[in-house]
Amino acid sequence: MSSARAKHSFSRLPLPPSSEVSQHNLTLIDPSLPSRENPHTAQRRSQTFPKAGHWARVTPLPIAFPYRLPRADTNKGETQVGIEEWLRDWDVYEDDGGMKADGVEARLSEKRARLEPELIGLSSTCIEDDLPHLDIGNALAYTGQSKGDEQPEQLDAAAQEMVDCVSGKKVLVGQVDGKEYGPWSSRYAGHQFGVWAGQLGDGRATSILETKTSDGKRQEIQLKGSGRTPFSRSADGLAVLRSGVREFLCAEAMAALGIPTSRALSLCTFPLHQLQVVRENGPEPSSVLARVAPTFLRIGSFEVLNPPEEARHMQFFMLGMAGGGHGEDDSLKRDWEGLRTLGEWVAGPAGLALGLKEDEAWAKKLVMEVATRNAKMVAAWQVYGFCHGVINTDNVSVLGITIDYGPYAFMDVYDPFHICNHSDHEGRYDYRKQPTMIMYAINSLVNSLAEVIGCEELALNGKAILPGWADGVDEKTLEEWGRFGADSGKEVERSVMRTFKAEHKRLYLQRFGLRTEKEDDLPNIVDGFLNILAMHELDFHASFRVLSAFQPTMVPDSSSSDQNKKEALEDFLDRMADCIPKKSTDQKKSEVKQSMRPWLKTYAKRILDEEKQWQTAVGLDKDWQEYRCGEMRKVNPRFVLRQWLLEETIKKLEEGEGLERRRVLAHILKMATDPFKAYGGELLQSDELDAQQREERRLCGFGAKEMLGFQCSCSS
Repeated sequence: MSSARAKHSFSRLPLPPSSEVSQHNLTLIDPSLPSRENPHTAQRRSQTFPKAGHWARVTPLPIAFPYRLPRADTNKGETQVGIEEWLRDWDVYEDDGGMKADGVEARLSEKRARLEPELIGLSSTCIEDDLPHLDIGNALAYTGQSKGDEQPEQLDAAAQEMVDCVSGKKVLVGQVDGKEYGPWSSRYAGHQFGVWAGQLGDGRATSILETKTSDGKRQEIQLKGSGRTPFSRSADGLAVLRSGVREFLCAEAMAALGIPTSRALSLCTFPLHQLQVVRENGPEPSSVLARVAPTFLRIGSFEVLNPPEEARHMQFFMLGMAGGGHGEDDSLKRDWEGLRTLGEWVAGPAGLALGLKEDEAWAKKLVMEVATRNAKMVAAWQVYGFCHGVINTDNVSVLGITIDYGPYAFMDVYDPFHICNHSDHEGRYDYRKQPTMIMYAINSLVNSLAEVIGCEELALNGKAILPGWADGVDEKTLEEWGRFGADSGKEVERSVMRTFKAEHKRLYLQRFGLRTEKEDDLPNIVDGFLNILAMHELDFHASFRVLSAFQPTMVPDSSSSDQNKKEALEDFLDRMADCIPKKSTDQKKSEVKQSMRPWLKTYAKRILDEEKQWQTAVGLDKDWQEYRCGEMRKVNPRFVLRQWLLEETIKKLEEGEGLERRRVLAHILKMATDPFKAYGGELLQSDELDAQQREERRLCGFGAKEMLGFQCSCSS
């Protein structure tokens, strides 16, 4: 086997060189916090760090919190075990003699050995795209995704090691270039629903490994729901099964639609007798999701290092309310060196890879690149009806990828004002406002880097800042740099809007099967169609899929009496009228058809304007109209991850077990990662379908009417 195609077990995945390892280039928050040799409770205690830094050491620990220590049997002369000793027993690893060479090892303690993680989901598409060098053994067959009929009852050695690592049972520790390496959580802050929330951080996420493929692609593997971190605040750091299922399926569905996103590698759970997660409705099954991205740094990672002015105003207010006796909050102090270190890391080859020349200023280019990427991402959200639900600045990636799937939804009935988050009472993050909210987040990044931008432009004439760049600089100069940098936000905003509009139009024209752009395409084609959907409450996704069968020859001209054309058009209009998912009557269907007719004439003429381009693309010996419809079906999904479907799948997984639930999840994942396929005998009559086609057609349907527009809460 060639090195380019070599497979590695999980603990033997190749690590990047130290120069590209995040914890060797970013600042450890507090070196006195526990290390592998000193695993004390500080890493389990929520805290606001008064010292500067980017990350903290923490090992995954998927056990219930608050911790329940065993009672001592005084009759046997036992003494009560302290929390320090109890946690140390969890985190003392077998064969912990230290690494003898570079790399990591999967370590286990006696208590961890009792954990019994169960693999219920694995994404082959994530592995193919991002981790092709990972040896997963028989895991695909175990989860019901192999081509053969055999489904083993046990995992082989490679698959079991992967499950032990991605569930948090085993801990990967070691060294890179002689420097200590192990799991970590990141510190960040953010604006939540427009209000400064202070330090947040990875409250239920622990990154366990960075790896690099043979073609140079860098990926970070992070566990969500693997237990307490120093940033968990009052939470337990765990995740319920419904939360894990939603992100596992949606991350892969988004990737299949071509929308920038973090990826989902695997989903594990633990037996109920071993771990239950308590939420507002009582105990629920647990989940640990392994997700993958080049980095999980976000805009809030910059904000925590240079908090906005409102943070200090809020602090002064709180001090006044408390009588002014508590002193200044050191966590709100600006960390100029941390800002420089983080910016250089994000701008460099391990992040955005801006390709800067030596000593070239990076701050403004970084902001522009983050803005451009996020503008393209949110354009794709809008074009595919995806609602994120919580676009807080701590949930916006510096890479412009969708992260942190909580109360998301793919909109059913087209409604520009749709709110998918039950907790969003004022509609701050409704569908139509998503581009504005991304711009709000980008402005927060501009403000965080304003002094750096100003220094590089005003004081350094386009050169990059150096270590100690702000040492001894007076407040007046810092304010001058900050004002200059903040003013660049206007240029950034114009760039975001240009990028968003261009990508928004490009993607929509693709969905309409148009190869060229015209100035009036948005009002005449795109908005004209969307207005009809909104007016008659048509389903967003089904309407586009039906439109993929439209041919301009269906529209007869005024002199035509071709009966076949008329019948074809009526059949098409009937199908479009069937896209009303709510209460439908003959009158409503008739109104849809009447509204659609004039728009179809405009659309048909626009398609025919492109006839030569299509004929050139496919050749004169082919039917260019059929080819065009085929191209539209490649970008207009038949299968959509609707809310009713997610709720049904979650219920089956919560109530099922073993092989049964692995098969359920594998089937939905397969459809989600191949959404454009003509599932359920798309154009066949119901009486022509076999059992599998009937089930697929149901899964592609609208679901129960009471589930239309179903809203999730932030705890989802």
